[in-house]
Amino acid sequence: MRLRSVKAKTFLLFMPAVLVLFAAVLVAAYVYAKGIILDQSRYGMNEQLKSISNDIDTRLVAHTRLPEMIAHTIEDTYTKLTLQDYQSMTKGELSVNGETFGVGVFFAEGAYNPKTKYFSTYAFRDKDNLKSTEDYNNAGNNYMSQNWYKAAVNQKEVVYTDPYYDEVTKVPMVTASAPIYNAGKQFIAVATGDIDLSTLQKTMADMKVGATGWALLIHKDGTYLAGPEQDKVMKTKLQQDPDSALAALGQELLQNKNGNTTYTSANGVNHVFYKEIPRTNWILAVIKPDKELTEPLTQLLFKLCLIGLAGILLIAAVILVYSRGITTQIAKLNKLSEKLAAGDFTHHIAVTSQDEFGQMSEHFNRATGELRQMLNKVSEHTLHAASTSEQLSASAEQTSKVTENIATTIQEVATGADVQLRGAEETVRAMDELTLGIQRIAESSSLVRDSSEETTAKASEGNEKIQEAVVGMNQANENAKQLADVIRQLNARSQEIGKIMEVITGISNQTNLLSLNAGIEAARAGEHGKGFAVVAHEIRKLSEQTKQSAEQVGHLIDQIRSYAAEAAASVDTGAVEMERGTRLVGEAGEAFQAILHHIHAMDDQIQEVSAASQQMSASSEQVNATTQELSRIAREAAANAQHVAASSEEQLASMEEIAASSESLTLMVEELRELMSRFKV
Repeated sequence: MRLRSVKAKTFLLFMPAVLVLFAAVLVAAYVYAKGIILDQSRYGMNEQLKSISNDIDTRLVAHTRLPEMIAHTIEDTYTKLTLQDYQSMTKGELSVNGETFGVGVFFAEGAYNPKTKYFSTYAFRDKDNLKSTEDYNNAGNNYMSQNWYKAAVNQKEVVYTDPYYDEVTKVPMVTASAPIYNAGKQFIAVATGDIDLSTLQKTMADMKVGATGWALLIHKDGTYLAGPEQDKVMKTKLQQDPDSALAALGQELLQNKNGNTTYTSANGVNHVFYKEIPRTNWILAVIKPDKELTEPLTQLLFKLCLIGLAGILLIAAVILVYSRGITTQIAKLNKLSEKLAAGDFTHHIAVTSQDEFGQMSEHFNRATGELRQMLNKVSEHTLHAASTSEQLSASAEQTSKVTENIATTIQEVATGADVQLRGAEETVRAMDELTLGIQRIAESSSLVRDSSEETTAKASEGNEKIQEAVVGMNQANENAKQLADVIRQLNARSQEIGKIMEVITGISNQTNLLSLNAGIEAARAGEHGKGFAVVAHEIRKLSEQTKQSAEQVGHLIDQIRSYAAEAAASVDTGAVEMERGTRLVGEAGEAFQAILHHIHAMDDQIQEVSAASQQMSASSEQVNATTQELSRIAREAAANAQHVAASSEEQLASMEEIAASSESLTLMVEELRELMSRFKV
C-alpha cells in the first residue's frame, strides 16, 4: 500500500482516531466499572461486618439475660431457697439459651449462712446433659478471688471478664457476672453466665468473607479471640504479631475502634473493615484480599480488550473496503482526465451508482460534452473573427485620418479658450480686491457704530451718576448744617454743666469745712464725741472725693467744649466746601447733558454710514460672485477644450492601436486555428 494513495491516507487518517476513541472508551468503562465494583465490594464487606456484629451482640444479649434473671429472682428470697432450689433454678435458666455453657450463683462470705464461708452452685453442659457442681465451694478453688467474681462486686450492672481458661471445666470462656443485692442494697452474691469461646472460635474460623476473605475477633487489649490462625488464639496480641503489617493493623484497630483500612501481607494488599462490639469492647474485623476485589475488573478489562480489538479489526476492514470503492471511482476519473489532457474529447465515464461519485461522473460527462460543443463553436467563430479583423483594419485607417483633422481644429479652440480664461481671472482678482476694500469699510463702520453706542451708553450712565451726586451733595450739605446746629447746642449744654459742677465744687468745700468743724467739736466732747468724730471724718473723705470728681468732670467738660468748638469750625468749613462742590457737580451735569446730545447726533450719522457700507459690501459680493461664476465657466470651457483636444489625440492613438490590434488579431486567429486542429471532437 503506497503512502501517496488515497487508500493509505484514508486508513492512516481514520485508524489513529479509532484507536484513541476505543482507548478512551476502554479507560472510561474500566474506571467506571472499577468504582462500581469496589463500592459494591466495600458495601458487601460493611454489611457482612454489621451482620456478624449484630449476631454476636444478639448472642451476648441472650446470654446476659440469664444471670440478670437469676439476680432479680433471688435478691429478696435468697435465704429461703435451698441448694436444690438453686440447682433447679440454674439448670432451668441454662436450658433457655442453648449457646450458654454454664450458669452459677456464688454467695459472698457468710451472706447465705453466717456459718458458711463458701456457698455456690454451678450448672453446666456435659455434651447433651445439664449437670450441677459445687466444686467451687472447695477452699482450694476460692471463687471469691477469681476475676469474674471480683469484677462484679459493688457494680450496678452486668460486667464481662477478659477471656480465660477455666481450670474446673477445662473450657476457654468469657463470663458475664451480674451483682446481686438484698433489700437493704447490700452486696450478697454474683450470678454468672459463661460463654464457651470454643464454639465462637470455630464459627469465626470457618467464616468466609467473600470467596477468600476471613473474619477476625480480638479483645480490647489486642488478644486474638477468634480467627483462622488457631495457634495465635488466646496466646498472641495482634499489635505484637511478628508480622509488622499485622502489628501496625492491630495498633490502628485498637486506636480507632471503627473504620476501614488496608494492609499489605505476603499474599498482597488486603482490605479491612472493623467495628467495636459495645457490650464487650471486642473488635470485629472482616478482611478480603485486594485481588479478589479486582478479579472482576481483570476479567472485565480482558473482555473489553477483546471487544475493542474485534471492533478495531472490523472498522479497519470497513475502511479498506470503503477506500477501495473510492479509489476505483477515482481511477476512472483519472483515466478520463488523461484523455482530455491529450485533447481527446470523444470518451465518457460509465455511471454505475447514484451516490456522490455517480453524480460527479455525470457532471464530468456533461462538462466534457459542453467543452466539445464549445470547441466546435470556437472553431466556427475563429473563421468569422478572421474576416472581421480584416474589415476592422480598413475602418481603422479611415477613422485615423478623420480624427487627425478633428484634433487640429480642437487645438485651435483650446488656445482661444485659454486667452479668454486669463482675462476672466484678471477680472476676478480686481473684483476680489474691490470687495475686500468695501468689506474693510463696512467692518470699520461697524466698529465705529459699536464704539458710538458704547460711548452713548457710558455718557448716559455718567449723566445719571452726576445727577445722583448732585442729590447726594445737597443731602450732605443739609446734614452738615444740622450737625453744626447740634454741636452748637452741645457746646451750650457743656457750659451749663460747667456751671453746675462749680456749684457742686462749692458745696463740697463747704461740706469739708463743716466736717472739719464737727471733728473739732467731737474732739472737745471726749469719749462721747468719738462716734461723731468718725462720722465727721467719713463725711470729709466723701466731700474730698466729690471735689476731686467734680474737678475731673470739669476738666472733661472743658475738653468737650474745646472739641465741640473745633467740630463746629470744621462743620462750617465743610458746609462752605459742600456748597462749592454742589455747584461744580451741577455744572458737570449740564456739561454731560450737552455731550450726550452731541453723541446722539453723531450716532445717527454713524448708523447711516454703516448701513450704506453694508449695502455696498453686499452689492460688491454679488458682483464678485457673478465674476467668479464667469471665470469658472471660462475655466471649464478651457478645460473642456483641452479635454476634447486630449481625447481627440487619445482617439487618434486608439485608432492606431486598433489598427495594430486588428493585425495582432489576425495573427492570433491563425494561431487559434492551429491549436484547434489538435483537438479531436
